[in-house]
Amino acid sequence: MRFSLASLVLLSAIAIPAAAHASSIDNFTITDGTNILTFSLPSSPLHIDGSYPDNFFEINNVPAFYNGVSVNDGAVGFYTSDVGGGFIDAFFGNPYGGQYFTGDVLSPTFIPGIYAFNDGAGRDLGTITISSTPEPSSLFMLGTGILGLAGFGRRRFLKS
Repeated sequence: MRFSLASLVLLSAIAIPAAAHASSIDNFTITDGTNILTFSLPSSPLHIDGSYPDNFFEINNVPAFYNGVSVNDGAVGFYTSDVGGGFIDAFFGNPYGGQYFTGDVLSPTFIPGIYAFNDGAGRDLGTITISSTPEPSSLFMLGTGILGLAGFGRRRFLKS
C-alpha cells in the first residue's frame, strides 16, 4: 500500500504541473527613438483573428500603451517574407524587420529577442523587443509539487 501511495504522490507531483502548463506571455516593446508602444500576447496565440495563406496573421483587440498612455484596443499583425518579416500596427505602420515567429500563421510561436526594423528602403526606424514571462500559475503548481516531494521525503526520512 505504501509503495502505491508513494508512486501516486510522485506521479502527481510531476504530471499535474506539466498538464496545467499554459502558454507563457510575451511582452512586446517597440521603439523608434522617441515613441514607445508596448503590449503583451501569449507566446503561442491560440486565437488568430485573420490570416492570409502562408505569410500573415492578425490578432485583434490587443490592449496597448503608446508612450505610457493606454490606447484603444487595436489589431497587431505579423508577416513573413523571403527577406525576413515584419509587423503591422496603427502607430508604426508596416515596417520590415526580422522573423518574429516560428511555425505557420495558424499556430505561430513568437521568438524572444531584439530586432531592428526599417522602412523597406534600408532606413532604420527602431527596434522591437520580445521578452518572455512565464505564466504564473504554472510556476505556482511546479513549486507546490516540489514542496510536496520535499515534505514526503522528509516524512520518510524521519520515520526511518
